[in-house]
Amino acid sequence: MSLLNATLEGVETVQRNLHFTWLDHSVFAFMLVMSTVVGVLIGVCGKQDTKVDYLLGGKKMGILPISMSLNIQLLNCPHEAELTQIQTNCFTEAPGTEPVDFCIAIIILGLIKIGGFKNMWETSSAGGRIEFFNTDPSPFARNTIWTIAVGTSFGWLSSLGVSQGMVQKFIALPDLRSARLALMFFSVGLLFMKMMSVCVGLIIYTAYHDCDPIVTKQISKADQLLPYFTMDTASKIPGLPGLFVAGIFSAGLSTMSSYLNCLSATIYEDFISPLIKGNKKLESKAPFFMKSIVVFVGVVCLCMVFIVERLGGILQVAIATSGVTSGATLGIFVIGMFFPWANSKGCLVGSIASLLVMGWIVSGAQHYKTSGVERYPYLPLSTEGCEKRFNFTPPVLPEPTPLPEGMGDDAFIVYKISFHYYCMIGTIIAITVGMVVSYFTGFQNPKEVDSRLLVPFMQKYGSSYQEAPTEPLEKELMTMTPPPQYEQVRRTSMAA
Repeated sequence: MSLLNATLEGVETVQRNLHFTWLDHSVFAFMLVMSTVVGVLIGVCGKQDTKVDYLLGGKKMGILPISMSLNIQLLNCPHEAELTQIQTNCFTEAPGTEPVDFCIAIIILGLIKIGGFKNMWETSSAGGRIEFFNTDPSPFARNTIWTIAVGTSFGWLSSLGVSQGMVQKFIALPDLRSARLALMFFSVGLLFMKMMSVCVGLIIYTAYHDCDPIVTKQISKADQLLPYFTMDTASKIPGLPGLFVAGIFSAGLSTMSSYLNCLSATIYEDFISPLIKGNKKLESKAPFFMKSIVVFVGVVCLCMVFIVERLGGILQVAIATSGVTSGATLGIFVIGMFFPWANSKGCLVGSIASLLVMGWIVSGAQHYKTSGVERYPYLPLSTEGCEKRFNFTPPVLPEPTPLPEGMGDDAFIVYKISFHYYCMIGTIIAITVGMVVSYFTGFQNPKEVDSRLLVPFMQKYGSSYQEAPTEPLEKELMTMTPPPQYEQVRRTSMAA
């Protein structure tokens, strides 16, 4: 409190200078208006007569737009590199919202502000922000080489392999070759964006390493570091802060619209389509039903914002909450592809068990975090340089007591597990419970399973051993030789 009182006048002076001008507001408002107009025009005038048109763009999407759409969803949170080590921030998954061009602009302005890349690297190294190989085997440590090699690998499998938001984009492409190229471009772009994201985080740390804005109460949450740094760095350039925030919102709206679209497709296919099956009139209104679902779910998501903002840092919340469902989803697909003996009852019970257990773990861990039990203490923050920034002599802060990584002793042991392992745990639970239930309820006959649904080395146990098709079905049909009976019927009809 003494530090806050001592810096109050200087902080207020800085905060008065960090505000939007009329030009920033104009740029931001223009972006929102244009996004609304484009959305309305596409919805009213676009060709969306069928489910394929609405969900997959008529399967005529290009490789580059799909690759860019995939990348924009997975840009990381730069504040993690400012508060923790660099090692996992390059590779952990988290839905992000900073477009590439604005990241580049912030990196250039930031490097000019802090004195170059060399100073950034040296300052970050001295502050303990750069650590590539932490081999701590503890499952309670947040960022280690094992959370990357093991924990987040399951997250990537779920995200790229079975997540509807990703898979729907791949199948919107015209053929398998295009999907492979899109995935290749996506991988290259993802690596580039992750590196930029970490670079932004290290630049922010270097800029405030001796006068942290969180400690001095200039901001209240770590998630505010990037907007604060943007205003502090780019406020002298008219319109640039507004353009940056507009970019954040545009990427966020784009990502949100993609997932709302996927969710509407799931709800329609699983709950509405069976009820109207056979009714041609209602089936023709499928796009209308899905658009209505998007509006409803969007309102629900808007209301959920007031809950999410109380759950802590956005990166941990995003990965933890996705771990509840991603593990169960990945587990179902693994059972289906690797275990042809498993039955539907096992898959159902296994997925439910995974959802319940992971929901319990995640909710308990978040409860302890929001209750004030610090799960993953941040690296040391300093105020030694605040004298230059605020023109005052900072009081001597007590040396912080070192805290081990993980929660306090009063937290249940499973709540201490690193959130990077949530997807892996959920997958293991789904597979284990699913196979046990399948055993007690009776394994199904593997010969009743289409071998094309199994991984290659398990296809021999399926109904008919054959290589899974690697070309579009249309091309396969075009190259098929008609049976002799068909040729005989054709000649008879022509003679008649």
